[in-house]
Amino acid sequence: MEVQDLIIDYSTAKNQDDYSPIPEGTIVKVKFTIKEGGYNDTEQGWTEGLATLGQSGAVYLNTINTVLTGEHKNKKIYHLIGLYSPKGDTYNEMGKSYIKALLDSAYGLDPNDMSEEARKKRSKKLSELAGLVHLVEVKNTHDHKGNLKNEIKKVITPKDIRYSEAMGVKIEDDFDDEIPWEEEK
Repeated sequence: MEVQDLIIDYSTAKNQDDYSPIPEGTIVKVKFTIKEGGYNDTEQGWTEGLATLGQSGAVYLNTINTVLTGEHKNKKIYHLIGLYSPKGDTYNEMGKSYIKALLDSAYGLDPNDMSEEARKKRSKKLSELAGLVHLVEVKNTHDHKGNLKNEIKKVITPKDIRYSEAMGVKIEDDFDDEIPWEEEK
């Protein structure tokens, strides 16, 4: 093999400006994955090395959400989900709320549905979250170097009017078309 065979033409590579953040407020469909952190606590249900133990003693999921469709396809949004903090329960409760919203979005569940079927869909091992497709609203923040980056503002669930269009499904509502305060003639 000659040395000239090792030359690579980078002319067709994307320009760096193509990696700009997704605009604030954009709703995107993402695929959820968990970057293994190597920490296990079987009493808490944190198995398979998915959780990460931070220097502060906090435990979290280090997640990657890959955009599946549209002009931002294949862009990634990194997000931490709290599982435990030595400072109190708030971190854990926020993490549980996030995961519940993720499951509601992925399975098209009404967040207030506490039926046996809905509860079954929300009862998962951490490893079963990987690969779920759901909707998120993007926000923009700055990293420690001052560069603009994307974060997840919130998970979009079926209770949000933007859900059905973005997920491509029709959601039946519980609303009565009759206006109760309208006087009869």
